Amino acid sequence: MFFKSDSPFVIDGTTGGWLDRLNFRYDSIITPRVDLFAGKRVLDLGCHDGRWMHALLDAGAAHVTGVEGRETNILRCERNLSDLGYSADRFDVLHENVEHDGVWSDRSYDVAMVLGILYHVLSPLEMLRRVAMTGASTIIVDTAISLDTEATVRLVRESTLPLGNGLDELVSHPSRKAISLTLDFLGYDVNWIRHEFGQSFNAKLSANAPLADFQTGRRAIAVAKKRDNLYAGFNH
Repeated sequence: MFFKSDSPFVIDGTTGGWLDRLNFRYDSIITPRVDLFAGKRVLDLGCHDGRWMHALLDAGAAHVTGVEGRETNILRCERNLSDLGYSADRFDVLHENVEHDGVWSDRSYDVAMVLGILYHVLSPLEMLRRVAMTGASTIIVDTAISLDTEATVRLVRESTLPLGNGLDELVSHPSRKAISLTLDFLGYDVNWIRHEFGQSFNAKLSANAPLADFQTGRRAIAVAKKRDNLYAGFNH
């Protein structure tokens, strides 16, 4: 179990800080591909309190760049990583709106993490284009999705008050097919992670381990691998 009950991301987490949920996501995203991150330059879009930057640095990433639009979250993120003992030369946190071009989109990375952010922006497919332009050979997406079977994007209004939400009230929820088609167009092969929820797993679910969105298919994780070194999609 990577995240512990005394972790700052559990004790002081302002979004999705349930222990079992964090470890479920960690075991789905990080555990099977530790070798992917070792020695790599990694981008973490919407880094929030630094939970996934911590996981990536612990997995051996050479450097992690976090991008976060809320100053409150940035201060928490930097404090958490410092308290956990990571040296300042292994990470930086940029105060930028993830949906806009900025310092983050002008840099190059080996791996890009788009975790819990794609459904908090108005133009999620355009954001994937910007991510692809960084040259990342692997893009990992963990997102809420529309259940539409076609390639669609549904507009949704959400409050900007929660620290885990985006900076704009109008956001979009893409369907699984819309994400797959976009990443394929950008030159990536996409694999959606399958989760098995058996009886024993269902029996241990509680208010402290909400995973209903994964169970019902309203949230999903995709791993996209670049097919070659040529950029296949839109021009910059």
